[in-house]
Amino acid sequence: MDDGEIKKFPCHDLYIINKLWLQYSEARFGFSVQQRIWQAKKDCKRFAYKVGWLASLANSEWIKYEEYTFSLDAPKGHFPSISRLVGLDSRNLREVEHRVKIFLSRY
Repeated sequence: MDDGEIKKFPCHDLYIINKLWLQYSEARFGFSVQQRIWQAKKDCKRFAYKVGWLASLANSEWIKYEEYTFSLDAPKGHFPSISRLVGLDSRNLREVEHRVKIFLSRY
């Protein structure tokens, strides 16, 4: 997704997706969970580390899809993976931050 596509994504659909994530994850995952973490961190690298998308704060290397924790043991906010949703690679942290801000502001 590019900036324009993110801005056009219907808010109503985001609310439905968020509600389903909250309901089926015991309120561990969803956009609203990520938004609270983002507000507390206000730094893309620390946010991504907190939700388990970065292996360490020492580098900007995203974990691979196969390394995600597909259970309720995953860190809060681990899903949905916005960085993957907006189609970004791990080499451009500023672009990730830019698009995560736009995406979470839509929610």
